[in-house]
Amino acid sequence: MANKKELTREMKKVADRASAQAARLTATDWAKPVYQNGWNVKQMYSHMASTGSIISRLIERAKAPPAPAGQQAAVDVDAWNARHVALRQDRSTDEIVAEIKSTYTSGAALIESTPDPVLAVKVYDPNSKGQVPLSERLMQMLVRHNNTHLDEIDKAVGKK
Repeated sequence: MANKKELTREMKKVADRASAQAARLTATDWAKPVYQNGWNVKQMYSHMASTGSIISRLIERAKAPPAPAGQQAAVDVDAWNARHVALRQDRSTDEIVAEIKSTYTSGAALIESTPDPVLAVKVYDPNSKGQVPLSERLMQMLVRHNNTHLDEIDKAVGKK
């Protein structure tokens, strides 16, 4: 299980890496596709910004008593991602990068103030299709997942 210090330290690294990478991108780079028939670089950054926006929601859900079996709402991750990327389509790249920095900074502060027992609550992880501690879900979503996207962007634009 990821601890607070490790999680918040790694979140800062991701936000710093995203900012440094964004500073190297040209206007042409932002429009380059990251996946064949998929998101471009700007849309990938929009996706990363959206992940930071749900930290507080995940913590609040972990604090609440679990819903009875069969009454837990299923989330269509692909639809959620598409909706949140679309919400940012008219924002400038500077605004999107600033959102990543802002949500990761405020999210790290929220995590620091969250009691350890809450971070240990088991939550659903769509990647493993099982239950993992909240701190591990946050590490996967905010750090490992977004580091993978930053690697994919480097590859797509031919920069490292």
